[in-house]
Amino acid sequence: MYHLRMTPRNVALSISIILLLSSCTGGGPGLSNICKQAFLAAIDSGAIHSVNGLAISPGYRSYYVTEWFDGKAGLVGSECRHGSWSARRPLYSIGKYQDYQPVLSQDGERLYFTSTRPIEGDEPVRQNVWMASKQSKWGDAAPILALVSPEWDGHAVEISSQLLLFASGRSGKETLVDIFEFDRTANEARINPVTGLNSKMSDNDLAFDDGSELLVFSRYDPETEDIDLFAAVRSGYSWSNPVALTALNTNQWELSPAFTPDGEYLLFKRGEGPFQSVPIAKIAEFIARSDM
Repeated sequence: MYHLRMTPRNVALSISIILLLSSCTGGGPGLSNICKQAFLAAIDSGAIHSVNGLAISPGYRSYYVTEWFDGKAGLVGSECRHGSWSARRPLYSIGKYQDYQPVLSQDGERLYFTSTRPIEGDEPVRQNVWMASKQSKWGDAAPILALVSPEWDGHAVEISSQLLLFASGRSGKETLVDIFEFDRTANEARINPVTGLNSKMSDNDLAFDDGSELLVFSRYDPETEDIDLFAAVRSGYSWSNPVALTALNTNQWELSPAFTPDGEYLLFKRGEGPFQSVPIAKIAEFIARSDM
């Protein structure tokens, strides 16, 4: 049986720390908690939409989604300002290229996204994985050159500072994709399929929570044309067998999973609707029952 390593969050202690830091920096007391409540209220009201992808910064200070601009996908962000969310603004200029599927690193310092920007020239490509640094307010976006290939590559998520998972068509399954890992710990970066996570279907749309070691992703069945959510638990360098989240899956598409920065909620879309939330504890219980 697999057991999730659920890290308890002591809310009272967290608020005390926030108050202490605020008194030292001059910030408003409990600002992170205010932003958290504002974000969850926006989720509950159905106010947060995205073409695909949702990334939330630590402390709920900002979030990033994908929007359409005259048929082109672009990344937009909104900031929490004392409990209110600013108007969404594009992170990059909107042109003939498409940027989508934003994902933040666990510390919020790196933004990964999928883009049709070319490495050379000015013609769009199938898509590659790009990354930007918070130090320049995401302005220095560049492709991860070690991942550039003629295939469909994207939907990257950071498991650790040295390990990325991403979706790719490198397996040659026509229009379907598999999950690969990009390991930067060796002298030469290694790219390998994560065979335990992959299936005969299309596996992508990745989200990871380091507190619970939980990976949630979407699986597309070309026969039924359905998209459902699956989950697996990381243990060391291996993963548990993926479990379908049947408590969430319906005959509609379930996709774009994302975790809140404190690891308390899993967020996902159903069809073209807004994001919904479910406590991680419920996901953990479901996986435990499924593996008995």
